[in-house]
Amino acid sequence: MLKQQIGVEFKQIFTFNRVLTWFLIITLPVWIQYLIIHDGYSFTDNIDLYGRLLNGIGAMIFPILVLFVFADTIIHERNNNYLTYTKIRIDFNTYLNAKIMVNALLSFGVSFLYAFLPFLFAQYINPQVTFISKVGVSGNLHGTVTFDQLLVFGPFVYGFIYSLWVGINGVLYATLPLILCLILDNSFVALSIPFVWYQGMSFVSAVLGISKFAPLYTVFPYSIMQQKLWTVFVPFTILLITAIVSYVYLKKRNSTEWSF
Repeated sequence: MLKQQIGVEFKQIFTFNRVLTWFLIITLPVWIQYLIIHDGYSFTDNIDLYGRLLNGIGAMIFPILVLFVFADTIIHERNNNYLTYTKIRIDFNTYLNAKIMVNALLSFGVSFLYAFLPFLFAQYINPQVTFISKVGVSGNLHGTVTFDQLLVFGPFVYGFIYSLWVGINGVLYATLPLILCLILDNSFVALSIPFVWYQGMSFVSAVLGISKFAPLYTVFPYSIMQQKLWTVFVPFTILLITAIVSYVYLKKRNSTEWSF
């Protein structure tokens, strides 16, 4: 039953407009940043260019971007009384788990590509084609920002692992609002909570002088000096625990019947 419901979710989500949305999420923020920095900026190396490409509007609104991969569909289902008809034919756990799995796969894929494609451009394409010319040729510097520690294993390993990290965070920031939408009556509040956490705690961390724990800088660390890798897991773990607790609460509340 779960496998069948996952197939239904994939079939419903793969529309032209949705695929176009994914394409724009992956490319538009980076393209805007490219237009800003491609002329008049100098970069120490390819990784510095990569960081500048990611460190723009996309980084600031990352939790909002991942919402539109899949999680926003839950709003339409609630508003159009789709859930009223759905609960007649499938049990709640099947519905919830299918939603979360499809959301996780799609949000991971989009978030991963959002981070990995600019890396391929900065590290491999631009040096050959020279879209941006003012890039140093002294080699990628170690120790500038968090995750640069991975450069000792080579630039590709760095880019791949860091993109995995962005993808995993994309899953978390897309899954929590989906769950909250099924708990809270106000969908706008449910969808806003992860973004408020992302920006609000980044501000609070700066005020308290512990910017290394800012959610923004632990996902996109290109505006802060290098920190130890363990620091990126602090806000991530808090959000992960929140998502797990919310998931358990939702399943327990709807263990016998749908409550909405």
